[in-house]
Amino acid sequence: MNGKTTSVFARIQKLTAETTRSLKAELRALEEEGRRVTAELSSAAERIRGVLRSLGNKTLATGRSSFAVAKSAGSTRARKRIRRSPEQLQQVGASVVAFIKSKVAQGASGVEIRKLHPKIGPDIKGFVAKFGGQKLRTTGAKSTMRYFVR
Repeated sequence: MNGKTTSVFARIQKLTAETTRSLKAELRALEEEGRRVTAELSSAAERIRGVLRSLGNKTLATGRSSFAVAKSAGSTRARKRIRRSPEQLQQVGASVVAFIKSKVAQGASGVEIRKLHPKIGPDIKGFVAKFGGQKLRTTGAKSTMRYFVR
């Protein structure tokens, strides 16, 4: 190598070292600024929690972020379906039949049956026929429908 090439490489190394030093200094300054801002935000959040505690609000004064509170209040993610075994379904069917039999002459309304078994599904008559071993007779229409065991 000749002298010109060596001096070019030397200048490139010198510029690279200077750039590295300035970038490291900038990074340290940014990290320090981040710590300062985070500390200020944490301090402000703690002051707000103190005010909420003094006002008697326990929901947001617990120290959890508002995002966590909103997330726990109602998740938009679908819940996993709970599968019931055939034995469990037959027990529910038998329970519905026994409940309708206990209502004797007046029969049972769909509202009453769903209060007792909320996961019975939209077709009470079909559910009982399939899992309860009995056929149901109905009177009325829609919300006034009454169920009787045949």
